[in-house]
Parts: sequence; C-alpha cells; structure tokens
Amino acid sequence: LKANEILIIQDGPIKLEVLKFLKKFKKKKIRIVAFRNNLGLGKVLRKAVRLAKYDIIIRADADDFSQKERFKCLINYFKKNPEIHVVSSYVKEIYNKKILIKKVPLSHDEIVDIKNYKNPINHSAVAYKKKAVLKCGNYENLLYFEDYFLWLKMIEKKYKFHNLDKSLVTSKINNDFYNRRSGFKYFRY
Repeated sequence: LKANEILIIQDGPIKLEVLKFLKKFKKKKIRIVAFRNNLGLGKVLRKAVRLAKYDIIIRADADDFSQKERFKCLINYFKKNPEIHVVSSYVKEIYNKKILIKKVPLSHDEIVDIKNYKNPINHSAVAYKKKAVLKCGNYENLLYFEDYFLWLKMIEKKYKFHNLDKSLVTSKINNDFYNRRSGFKYFRY
C-alpha cells in the first residue's frame, strides 16, 4: 500500500548531500516543508499534523525503516476497528548487530494501565487520526516527551489506542541514542 501523500519536514539546516537527496523528491509529488532554523520536534510535528491532507497520519522518522506491509497493516486495522484513534506496533531495534524487539502493551486497557510508568506507544511505528490529535491540542514542544505527552492527553480525553503484536519498523540504535535517553538531564525533563 502506497501513501496518498508524503510530507517531509526539514527542521533547520541539513548537510549538503541530504539537501541534494531531498531535491530529487520535489519532482515526485512529495511536499517538503523546510524551516531555516531548528524549531524543535514538538513545533515541527505540530505543523506537520496541520499540513497533512488526510485524516490518518502515519509517522516516519528519517532514521527508521518501515516494513513493506506497514501502511497496509495500519490502514486495515483502522478500517476494521473504527473506534481506535491511535495504533502502533512493536519496533525491531538493531544495536551492535544484536536484534532487540521493543515490545509495548497491546490492548487499550493495558496501554492505559502502564501510561504512568512508561511510554506505551512506539512513536516510530505509530499511525493516528488527525482530527483526534487536533482535538487534544496537537503536539507541544516538550523536549524528549512530545509524543508521550500527546498520548497522555489523548488517553485523558478517552481516545482509544492499540498496538499490533508485530514489528512494523526497524531502527538502528547506537550509543548516541542511549546517551540522549539517559542521565540526569533526561530524568529532570
């Protein structure tokens, strides 16, 4: 299943080779929105949600790899379960040639039960309904926790969640990833 729309958000300056790579896509009906200065993830995601033309948004980070069936699985799940507003999956993480599966709770009730202790949704595999995100106030610029805070707001407003018990995204993880997600500064935020 191919995307009806691809929206690339460029948050601030990027390397010349990446810029050249992105220019190739302008000819392929891919919209690129570039910000001259780095605005931060929350503001960029907020803008991306508002710019999206369709009600179902499938998020993809530049350094993640979607499985071939990702879009089809997510869209079919929404079709079969119209009461669901956010659906994600496990994520396969590759670290030092080891494959780890980042599992999350599957059912809405399990997601709600764990929400106060850890992020119950893998953002790199997520799809959500635009209208629900906007009704909850959209993303906010909350360093390290932009997605998590949005999920908490949506749970508070009684929107329904689900995670699929398969890995639809693969991420390559390195020491920089763990350094960004640990330490006193991260704990403080």
